[in-house]
Amino acid sequence: MAQNKNVILLDADNPKNGSLEKSNTKILYAGSDVGGNTDQRIVQDLILGLGGYKALKLLGYDVAIYHLNEGYGWAVFIAQIQEG
Repeated sequence: MAQNKNVILLDADNPKNGSLEKSNTKILYAGSDVGGNTDQRIVQDLILGLGGYKALKLLGYDVAIYHLNEGYGWAVFIAQIQEG
């Protein structure tokens, strides 16, 4: 039986953010081959990993298992360690 699932999208293009902050989610996974750099990738990892973790908590999701792919998974571990 099919189940409906919620999809939560994170976007830094918010009027409260400056142009630098807004640009961080414009192109994801931008490596040096497409004009990005390591610093930008780390910021994106934090937005997706740490921001995603905090967003789920604030929305009231009780998550038992996190599926971590790509590089942003490390930020979820940091968030869990900070919570104890």
